[in-house]
Amino acid sequence: LVSGACSSSHLSDAKRKEGVARISRGDLAERFLLTGELEAISSDSLVVPTTNQWNLTIRWLEANGAVVAAGQKVAEFDNSAFTGDLAAKRLAADRSRSDLARQRSVNAILEGDKTYAAESARIALEKARLEAGVPPDSFPRRVYQEKQLDLQRAQVAHDAARDELESQIRSAALEMKVRQIALEKAEREIRSAETAIDALVLRAPRAGVVEVADHPRLGRKMETGDSVFPGYTVVRLPDLSAMRVRALSSDVDDSRIAAGMSTVSYLDAWPDLAFPGTI
Repeated sequence: LVSGACSSSHLSDAKRKEGVARISRGDLAERFLLTGELEAISSDSLVVPTTNQWNLTIRWLEANGAVVAAGQKVAEFDNSAFTGDLAAKRLAADRSRSDLARQRSVNAILEGDKTYAAESARIALEKARLEAGVPPDSFPRRVYQEKQLDLQRAQVAHDAARDELESQIRSAALEMKVRQIALEKAEREIRSAETAIDALVLRAPRAGVVEVADHPRLGRKMETGDSVFPGYTVVRLPDLSAMRVRALSSDVDDSRIAAGMSTVSYLDAWPDLAFPGTI
């Protein structure tokens, strides 16, 4: 035994160091391993816009993890239904604009005719009034009575002409209002369609990294061609200045975890780096 011990003392330092761990005095701490995902505490979410089309299709989507600048396009939805409808709305607006111009011309002609008729009736009334104002003894009684009758006829004709002119003015104003409302409605529909088309392009509100959201129904990242509904988050721009790890634990381990505990996180991308944190 002594000989064996002595011979073993002649082993090289390299062999003596093989399989030997250096142990130092310290506090004994229990470790608990959780697996989770790294995420930003806050992020800007870009959602599917609300339009008159309930179901939208993603036509283009920026790559996950791409770096974008402020205002850069990150997602676009199919707008074929809106562009086709927009052409019809513009045609309807042009037709309403033409109807308004034509109605204005017609009103001007009719009002001119009624004004001329009213002015002619006024002149005739003035003439009849002058002739009827002659003393009765200046004409034979029959002629005098005819002058008075002509005055009454001229007065009735004048009143009728004035009524027709005022009626034409009111009718023209009403027709113009109806045409104007139709034109404003068509223009409003055009603006609504153009706004919807613009809303179908999602742009980054600031510079950052694109995080493509998970499809809530398919359980995977959203892709080009997916059908989505208003309110769905399509892309996020996370704030990388403050991050956290979200992990799931079993109910039986709840008592082993408490707020305030220190943590050390290791990422798959950088396994040699330790990131300290707190529950």
